[in-house]
Amino acid sequence: MSLNIKLTFSLLLITTIVFCQSYSYDDLNRLTQVDYGSGVTINYTYDALGNRTQYVVNGDCIDLSTISGLGEMGFEAGLSSWVQDTSDDNNWTLYEGSTPTNVTGPPSASVGDQYLYTEASGGNYNNQHIIESPCFDLSQILNANFSFDYHLYGINAGSIKVEVSTNGGSSYTTLIPEVSGNQGPDWQSDSADMSSYLTSNVKIRIVATTGPGIRSDIAIDNLKLELSDCAPNLTVTNITEPVYESQNTLSTSGNVIVNSGNNVQFKSNIITLNPGFEVKTNAIFTILIDPCSN
Repeated sequence: MSLNIKLTFSLLLITTIVFCQSYSYDDLNRLTQVDYGSGVTINYTYDALGNRTQYVVNGDCIDLSTISGLGEMGFEAGLSSWVQDTSDDNNWTLYEGSTPTNVTGPPSASVGDQYLYTEASGGNYNNQHIIESPCFDLSQILNANFSFDYHLYGINAGSIKVEVSTNGGSSYTTLIPEVSGNQGPDWQSDSADMSSYLTSNVKIRIVATTGPGIRSDIAIDNLKLELSDCAPNLTVTNITEPVYESQNTLSTSGNVIVNSGNNVQFKSNIITLNPGFEVKTNAIFTILIDPCSN
C-alpha cells in the first residue's frame, strides 16, 4: 500500500461574539431600548427617582449564527444587552478606576476602562448582585465557550458564580462553579465549555454575593462568548465526505478506507489514525493541523 499524505499547518480561528447593538436613550440620557436589528429588542422603564424598574424583551432569542459584530464585552458601552436582575439585593455599578474602599476591589478594568462591581460599603453585606444576559439561540452553533474575568479581593471577600438557563430564566443551573474567599489583588479568569447547550436557547447570569464586611467588593469584566463552526471532537467511521474537521480531536474508528481516486482532508488540532485506517493507491489524503475556522 502506498500512502499519499500531505501535512499542512494553519491557524485556528475563533469567532468571538460581542454584545453590542444599537441603543436608544431618553432626554435624561437613560437607556430606553437595545435593538439587535433582527426583530429582537429590549425596552427599559424607570420610576420617578430614575431607578430602572423593568425591562421587556420583545422577539425571539438572538440567533448567534447571524450576529455580525465581533469582539469582547468590556462594558465600554455600559451594560449593553445584559440587564440587572430585579429580584436580587442590589445592582451592579458601572465604574472606572479604583473602587472607593481600600484593600478591596480592582485598581482598574481588566480590559478597556470600565467594569462592573458590587459595593460592600454602607452596610451592603452578604448582598446578592445578579446580571443576566439576553436569550441566545445556540441551535446553529457547533461549539461554544463562555469566559469572563473577575476580581474577588479583600479580607471579607464573598463569592461569585456563573449559571445558565434553558427555560428562559425560570430556573438556573451551574455553568461555572462558585469561587469564594480572597483570591488576591489581581484579576482572575474562568471559562466553561457550552457544548451541552448547543441545541438550546440559553440565558447566562453572573451571581456575586458580598461578604460580611466592607472589604468584599467584587468586579467583573471581559465577558466573551466564543463560537466555532467546527465540532469540538469528531470520530470518523466511514469516508463519505471530502472534508472532516473538528476543533479539538479527530480520530478514526474501525475500517476507515480512502478509496482510489478520492481526495480527503482531515482537519483538527489532534488527529489520530487508529488501526483499520487505510489509504488506497491513487488516493490523496491530507492532514491539516489546527485549521478549524468559521
